[in-house]
Amino acid sequence: MRMLAETDDQKVSWWPMSGSADHSDTLELGLAPRIGSPRSRRLTLLVLALVVVVGSAMAVVRQWPGPLIYRPADLADVYASMVRSDGSNMASPIVLDQLNTQTPPVDPACLPLFDTTQYAMAAPGGLDGVGTYWTTDPGAISMFTWRYPDTRAARLGFDRVQRALTGPTRCAQFEAAGGVVVPDPIALTPESRAGELAYGYLIGDGAFTVVLLQYANTVTWEFRYSPAGAGADPADAVRLMHGLWLQLTAVGDRLPR
Repeated sequence: MRMLAETDDQKVSWWPMSGSADHSDTLELGLAPRIGSPRSRRLTLLVLALVVVVGSAMAVVRQWPGPLIYRPADLADVYASMVRSDGSNMASPIVLDQLNTQTPPVDPACLPLFDTTQYAMAAPGGLDGVGTYWTTDPGAISMFTWRYPDTRAARLGFDRVQRALTGPTRCAQFEAAGGVVVPDPIALTPESRAGELAYGYLIGDGAFTVVLLQYANTVTWEFRYSPAGAGADPADAVRLMHGLWLQLTAVGDRLPR
């Protein structure tokens, strides 16, 4: 009769040896069989680890938000909150066929600072936009946002103006009907965002302030006029742009991505 007993590392076998006169017992010891080699077990663990890592990475990719893209209706929502409670302004789409298409007699190095504002031209690369306008005492404010195909295109539009203002080939001055125009950068406030700039200039008896903000696939211009010497504070223009940025982010937070 054969009997077996097993431990973790050894197999013990016992049986009576046939043909033995005294039927003495023989004890046989040997290593118990193992399932697979240490190398194969390590390989199995490595494969499982890779499966977990790849699965986790795919889950992260699926959850990562896409680029923020504003549509025309989204900009209309932004500007709906910019309409003043006294009814002194309205928001409306930019009418493309009413924009100036004639290139003004301005030094090309200076043109980006004045084409979309002073000369009412379309923003290069822009698709469409929304704007508003209201008068102040004294002066007037125009604010409009151009929409671009994507963030990169919007950034190119912003960089074009920034180079004209502060780049190596910046606009130093140019002659206009009202005399020599010298654009000066305006210091931003603590509320200002990355992708924002401001500048001012005088033409005749008028003082002009321009603030630009690039956000996602949009660039917003704020264009202010006041009589020279009226004491207009450029910081007011920067603060108004901050208000528009808050509206952009509020609407953007609701957009699918």
